[in-house]
Amino acid sequence: MQQTLANNIRSFRISKRITHDRLAERCAMHRNHVGTVERGDRNITLDTMARSAGVLGEAASSLSSDPGFDDET
Repeated sequence: MQQTLANNIRSFRISKRITHDRLAERCAMHRNHVGTVERGDRNITLDTMARSAGVLGEAASSLSSDPGFDDET
């Protein structure tokens, strides 16, 4: 789950053309923290997850969802 969260945050950030610095600033995190989260080296709190999702314009649940998982089967 931690690696899925890391991959999704990075993917959404890149697709929206948001830099590490900008995401960190808008989420009130240090830019190095964003990097460690995106690599899956660090866990984040639910509050940080919600703030990140808001900045990325995504639902918090989409950050932890496995994009390869099809829940309609």
